[in-house]
Amino acid sequence: MANMAGLCASIKRLKLTDGRTVRVYHPGIMNTDSGPDFLGAELSYGPGTRLKGDVEIHIRPSDWRRHGHEKDPRYDTVVLHVVMGNEENLSSIRKQNRQYIPTLVLSEYLQESLNRIKNRYHHKQRPGKKMDYPCRSILHGADLQEIQDRLYEAGHARFEAKSEGISRRMIRVSPEQTLYENLMRTAGYAKNTESFHELARCLPIEWIRICIDREKDDQRTMAIQAVLIGAAGLLPSQRLTASSTIGDHPYVQELEARWGTYGPELSIRSMDEKDWLFFACAHSIFRP
Repeated sequence: MANMAGLCASIKRLKLTDGRTVRVYHPGIMNTDSGPDFLGAELSYGPGTRLKGDVEIHIRPSDWRRHGHEKDPRYDTVVLHVVMGNEENLSSIRKQNRQYIPTLVLSEYLQESLNRIKNRYHHKQRPGKKMDYPCRSILHGADLQEIQDRLYEAGHARFEAKSEGISRRMIRVSPEQTLYENLMRTAGYAKNTESFHELARCLPIEWIRICIDREKDDQRTMAIQAVLIGAAGLLPSQRLTASSTIGDHPYVQELEARWGTYGPELSIRSMDEKDWLFFACAHSIFRP
């Protein structure tokens, strides 16, 4: 589907099912995790302004509802729905926030047969074929020492930039809070780095300490979990996609009860479920 989307994006005038044209400036980056298929695409509709958002790709329009996207807030960022065919003649697809999503039907613009596109794709992916990468042309012909020098310079510049950022943050907040924020960024790995960083700012370490000081030793872990999950907006009561049966678990009920106490007292403005990117293993924490 990615290859076909790229093939169609090269055509000057693509027409949506609502009659408007769409212009693609950037197709976005393929998402290999849960959520929309392409992230950060840039496009415009008709004479409209340039938009930035995500793109979801399906075989047919009805797959949007069949996959549950119409009730999933993570898909509120989708600005274009791309499908292969529209035999069902569905023209209206909406997100859970009730906003309309324009649909582009690929089959109307393919310049080659599906079999030919498929064969060419498999040919490019055959075992042993060298994969290209963005800096290949820059490094072509460079000797080992030059490559090492460039990597050292880039690494040093990155280290200096991070050090300066940490120093500036320590002036604005305490060293302890700065350390806490950066440790939380690390906990987010590559996909949820910014989300964990935002969580550390929404729930400062000073507020966590307030919760700890009020609890007995054997209850402090539960208190920390409650305020962290609650501030992240990931408790079942906060999630539109959570199953109603999960809230019956004693552990979850305890988290909800503690958050019901600490949340209002600390005046925490919780994050939203759509702020997080879920993985296959983590996506089922509060789901059957």
